[in-house]
Amino acid sequence: MKTPVIVLCLLVSTLGCRKGPCPPDTELRGGPQAGQQSCEYQDSNGVSVKHGPFVEWDADGHKRTEGSYRDGKQVGLWSYWDESGRKTVEREYRDGAVVSEAKP
Repeated sequence: MKTPVIVLCLLVSTLGCRKGPCPPDTELRGGPQAGQQSCEYQDSNGVSVKHGPFVEWDADGHKRTEGSYRDGKQVGLWSYWDESGRKTVEREYRDGAVVSEAKP
């Protein structure tokens, strides 16, 4: 009985990792060399909409921005770094609007 459970767990974990950090029905776009990485889906008009984790890097590969989108709007905690790699601000977004801001 343990063998089918182990096989099922391995199958679920493998399939779950296939899309990386993206939610279901979205695709991972970009990467560090492209300057940003996001999860996106196509809306009914064929327009790409960000939905899920988002990261942006500068030309030297240093992280500049990190946060999440929900249906094209910024949500949750977003962090921002300067060119020296120092975190400069954290902002909390709700439905695309800033609701709080803190500087480290």
